Amino acid sequence: MDDAEVLVVGAGPTGLTAAIELARQGVECVLIDERAEPARYSRALVLQARSLELLRLHGLSDALVRDGYLAPGFNFGADDRTPAIVEMYHTGSRYPFMLTLSQEETERALAARLGELGGSVRRGLKLVDAVQDGTRVLATLADASGERSTLSARYLVDCGGSHSVLSRDHGTTEEHALFDGTALIADVLAEGDLPRGFVSLHTSDRGGLALLPFQNEYVRVIAFDLAKMGIPPTEPLELADVQETVDAIVPYPLRIRDPRWITRFRAQNRLLTTYRAGRIFFAGDAAHLYIPVAAQGMNTGIQDAFNLAWKLAWVCRGRAPASLLDSYDEERHAVGERTRKLSDLLFRLFINQARSATYRRVSSKVLGLALATGPVQNLISGRVSQTGVHYRHTALSKAQRFPGLPKSAINAGDRVPDLDLADTDGPGVRLYDLMRTPGYILLGYASSSTSEAKKKAMLAELSALRQRHAPVLRCLMVLGEGLPCHGDVLTLLDAGRDVLHKLGARPGDVFLIRPDGHLAFRTDDPRRLRDLLGSWLTPLPSPSMRG
Repeated sequence: MDDAEVLVVGAGPTGLTAAIELARQGVECVLIDERAEPARYSRALVLQARSLELLRLHGLSDALVRDGYLAPGFNFGADDRTPAIVEMYHTGSRYPFMLTLSQEETERALAARLGELGGSVRRGLKLVDAVQDGTRVLATLADASGERSTLSARYLVDCGGSHSVLSRDHGTTEEHALFDGTALIADVLAEGDLPRGFVSLHTSDRGGLALLPFQNEYVRVIAFDLAKMGIPPTEPLELADVQETVDAIVPYPLRIRDPRWITRFRAQNRLLTTYRAGRIFFAGDAAHLYIPVAAQGMNTGIQDAFNLAWKLAWVCRGRAPASLLDSYDEERHAVGERTRKLSDLLFRLFINQARSATYRRVSSKVLGLALATGPVQNLISGRVSQTGVHYRHTALSKAQRFPGLPKSAINAGDRVPDLDLADTDGPGVRLYDLMRTPGYILLGYASSSTSEAKKKAMLAELSALRQRHAPVLRCLMVLGEGLPCHGDVLTLLDAGRDVLHKLGARPGDVFLIRPDGHLAFRTDDPRRLRDLLGSWLTPLPSPSMRG
């Protein structure tokens, strides 16, 4: 019988992300997948801005962007006269676009990163069952021949997809499906009047169809054809069938050819009632399924993995209280519910446009007018890009929320955007590049209006906390103006005023930034820091962590 700290089931984007983040945080896991080889074709095609921000922590984003197609947004309009465009530059991210890139390419990059960290995928192993007691999970595995073995782990993360055997066996029941039908998908070359750039969504009396441009002039067609949604997904699909659907829905001539992949699939919108059963956690498609109208599924899974993996690693290493794991379900299930509602809303709009020509014209006009306003653009682009994901609702965030802040200032549970900082001798420094070294960042902010006494008190407390919690807590002081502070705390300059404007910082504020790029808390009283940190960190000796 093998032993592991963490067993991760499923080597898709969610499982691979969990494995690389566990490894980056210093915990080796066992990652299994029942497929003998990586999947050649897959449904997911879009990486959203928030996923790219987090993948930057592993140095992957620049290469992914280089290999993919940058779509600036998507158009919900019924025709050229009534555009309803959502533009991603409203997100305020360094990645103001939807990156269309095959899941195969994304998985290859994640697997290569896992190899750099000393890990690998054990292929041809299927999870048959898992039982748990108060301290461990005992998993039964089977290889391709049916021979069984067992593996004992402190925790199990089920990223095994929609057919998870554990989600029905460990107290988690699927909520009712809001939609259950068959859709068409095809990766094809397209010739005609297809507008390049934006993802295009079209509707007619026959249904709704999305066209997503990606590499080498190929286009992904995703069609919800009302005349074909009752056909079983196992029924063969020919290129001519897809062409007939395209002709019936797309309002301009478009010929498709040379399919790389063509299939039917069952489109579902569903969510588990809980993402945790004792020492077993659910992430990705094992926890949620979304109708693919807004490219949310893979991105939500990647962020599930980031949220959970660092918490598991720190609990396993004795550097955080076990109660921290409770926050995974509380934080991510709420995100899953909000994402399901978004997916359902967009799909209903999509299908209702198809079922009524009048609705199609009116909704496009109303959407176009609404999307011409900044607040609506910011809301929808933030939801779709997932840069608007926050954990303000959780008990921990509520307990550590700083009162009386303006709405523009970030608070406990909010996403921390990447910040442009500068070293005191001039070179630019990005916050998310600093975060590539695992750990929390405790960031103090001072300006010329901060008294010398307060600066010294802040530096003394930051230095003491750094020594107490090293290496998992790194401290830095950011100056709005003035000369560098001398001492053992890294000092940077807020050259672009990002800390001032994006964080809503005030002189004397201190921010604790979590390893997944969310704000744990902020305070203007250095004396409270030790108490606030107690919910997140346990001051014990730690093994070295790898970058």
